[in-house]
Amino acid sequence: MAKKKKHKQQPALKEKATFRGKLKAGMAFVLHPRPWYWNILYIFLSCAAIALLAEWISRADSTVDVWTFKMTVHSFLSAGKWALTYITAYLAAVFFLFMLSLFLYTLFNSTGLAVLLPGLVYCGLSAANYFKFVARNEPLLPWDFILIGAAAEFAGSAGLKFTPHIFIAFGGVILIALAAFLLNRGWGREKKRVLPVLRARWMHRLISAGAILAVIIAFFGSFYINVTWRKAWGFEVNSWNQTRDYQNYGVLNMLCINCRYIMVDKPAGYSEEAIDKLRDEILDKAEADGTLEYIDGEQEVTPNIIFVMLEAFGDADQLKNFTYSENITATSDWLEENAVSGYLLTSIFGGGTSITEYMALTGMSTSFLPPGSTPYQQYVNDPVDAWPSYLKETFGYETVAIHPYGAAYWNRNVAYPNMGIDTFLSKDNCFQYAPRCRKCNYVTDDAVMEQIIDTFEAQQKESDDPLFIHAITIANHQAYHLEDYTDEERVKITSTEPLSEELQIAFESYVTGLRNTDRAMQLLLDYFQTVEEPTIILFFGDHWGKTGTVNEAFVPAGLFDWGTLYEDHENVRRAYSVPFYIWDNYLGLQGKVENLSAYQLTPMLTELYGLDRPIYFEYLRQQMDIFRGHYSNTVLDAAGTPSGKKPAAVKDALGKMELLQYDLLFGKNYLYN
Repeated sequence: MAKKKKHKQQPALKEKATFRGKLKAGMAFVLHPRPWYWNILYIFLSCAAIALLAEWISRADSTVDVWTFKMTVHSFLSAGKWALTYITAYLAAVFFLFMLSLFLYTLFNSTGLAVLLPGLVYCGLSAANYFKFVARNEPLLPWDFILIGAAAEFAGSAGLKFTPHIFIAFGGVILIALAAFLLNRGWGREKKRVLPVLRARWMHRLISAGAILAVIIAFFGSFYINVTWRKAWGFEVNSWNQTRDYQNYGVLNMLCINCRYIMVDKPAGYSEEAIDKLRDEILDKAEADGTLEYIDGEQEVTPNIIFVMLEAFGDADQLKNFTYSENITATSDWLEENAVSGYLLTSIFGGGTSITEYMALTGMSTSFLPPGSTPYQQYVNDPVDAWPSYLKETFGYETVAIHPYGAAYWNRNVAYPNMGIDTFLSKDNCFQYAPRCRKCNYVTDDAVMEQIIDTFEAQQKESDDPLFIHAITIANHQAYHLEDYTDEERVKITSTEPLSEELQIAFESYVTGLRNTDRAMQLLLDYFQTVEEPTIILFFGDHWGKTGTVNEAFVPAGLFDWGTLYEDHENVRRAYSVPFYIWDNYLGLQGKVENLSAYQLTPMLTELYGLDRPIYFEYLRQQMDIFRGHYSNTVLDAAGTPSGKKPAAVKDALGKMELLQYDLLFGKNYLYN
């Protein structure tokens, strides 16, 4: 019998077979069915990854519009650096997210669903935080959720864009959840579940879910709400610098921490006796100052009073690195010489118009409210003491508001009647045929001034009562585009500092709008110079404009240094100050006024013109002898100079103001009752 020829095994084939074997063994190990508690491990690791993805969204550079692969990697590494630097904050976010996922897993017995829902919510919150910071340089806050309608309307006109890192982060969450679904469902021909479902009765699962929910509530209350515990873990939160806190402690943690401030706590020492004592002090000081007669409601002259708040109106001359192709401040320059003028310290930059008007109309500061509050939505849902209501109830003024946008925007349709405004002319019932401008199709500032004139003339024909008008323009609202103006209309900028093409376009559109606003002011002045009825007109800005999506936009313009914004108090003053002008046709008052806060504006006007004022406004008038307002950690002293110092007299005045403001807005109104 012939012997079989032995074939020598090829080394390469042996090596190949070994590699395949190892690969097969490795896959078998990975896909081998695990005990049920491996679901818990998978959920925890998924939450750790999701926390990084979500924080990556909010930490990406908001100053660029063109993304590159390098930027994507760099921004993700910055999220990893945050997790290592602030490991307590990272682990707190992971634990809270893990407990929420575990709660869902216990209820629905689905690992995929348990990681998908919290993951999408976390990433959604981070994306909202990113977009809000792009638009307004402010982080997302719990009370922003009541503004969803307004935010959606604004987002369309502001040109906010989804960047690649947002899609990647959401895609990562979906992939993690999809993998869990597949591992729960089964793998291979035999459909063996790698992550088996939980074998437990509904009653046992409900009991477990209840226990997990109790842990969630306990952790939320002890860690996020309890200040002492939070500080013990190194969370030093500063309400005046929420941007930094969100960067340090993360979006999820800060949203939970800020839930503590949804309700406004009663200040220490608030009582009827305390307010009575303050009222007596105010009246005694008024008698000593010779101003007691101005709070008796018996003034002889009742001039027409017109407030015109100018959208995104800043002083173009303060952009010291820019020169313009034409004079864009002719009316403002004239008012500086022929009226009362000065600078107003606001509490907003780039957006939040309703906050400045709230402060001007009520004399109330937002410093005693939760950080980032929007009073019109949150607190002016019942009648409040305000300048329009005082004028109407004391002297019989007719009160009108004019704004060429939707009445429901910022909840003005509810807030205005509660502040004593009887008639509200908005885009809903007026301006249907008004001329429009810019890519966003806003009503022009000229049209607003003409509506003020038409309203005044109609009222004069029908009534002898004095008139109060509060008007707001909108034409220079962000965002700013090349298509806003033709080349002939556009103001050209020459800058001593280099500007990107996008920033050049945005700034030229913005300052062109400033020029148009300046011209519209002249239109109103020209008309009322011919009117015999005593009339006071107050022009004031709400905030600086936000040019594009660039936080550092005003740095090359020479307005302030973004990098040291909150450390340099003069920086804060420049960034948050806008001009105001007060003109009248019967006394001809002129002069410069030292810097002051928006909530002191109307009390200052009453002092200038000898107008009667409510007791609270008299207190604010007296307050200006001590300091001229404040924002964040910056205080304007009696001369209007910014600093970080709060002498005992300033602290005492702020404490009294907090008591009075709480009494009028949330308390029993002891001051007037």
